[in-house]
Formats: sequence, structure tokens, C-alpha cells
Amino acid sequence: VLKKNGYLIVTTPNKIWFPVLQIANLLKIRKFNGIEHWTWPSVMKNWLKQNGFSDIRFGGCHLFPWQLPLAKHLLPFFDKSGNIFYPIMINYGFSAKK
Repeated sequence: VLKKNGYLIVTTPNKIWFPVLQIANLLKIRKFNGIEHWTWPSVMKNWLKQNGFSDIRFGGCHLFPWQLPLAKHLLPFFDKSGNIFYPIMINYGFSAKK
């Protein structure tokens, strides 16, 4: 339930990275066991517009897995541009006004 002029704020894994998740699970190198719903940013943006949301803003984090060597040094640089790179980032989020 969202009251009029309320904001919906959501973060979600980006579906573009789902094949990498499947490989990590097959190799048993992924430790996360929670519930996830992988979505495409473009599909989410269309859904928001079709359902009357406005002031839609997207952002993302992690252009590549943080577990890679040197990632912790490079990721902050890319995360600052998450509003540009979010379609290809591992996780993205959005806010939208109803």
C-alpha cells in the first residue's frame, strides 16, 4: 500500500547477471541463500510508467563482482556513476512517486 504522493523505493539484482549467478551456484562458490527476484531495469521502468508512477530515478552499484582482485579499489569509482551504469550493474535500485 502506497499513499498518494508516496515513494516506492526498491533494490533488486539485475537480471543481466543471472547467468553468472547460475555458474557460481554450480561451482558452489556463492554463499548467499536468501530470496531474490531478478528483474530487468528496462522492464521495471516500463512497469512503473504503466502504473502511474512519476519522478522515477534509477541507480546501481557494482559494475562487476566485488570479490575480484582490486575490485574494492575500483568499484567506488564506478558506483559514483550508478545513475548511468545501472542497466549493466549487478544491483540496481529505484525510487518512484505514486
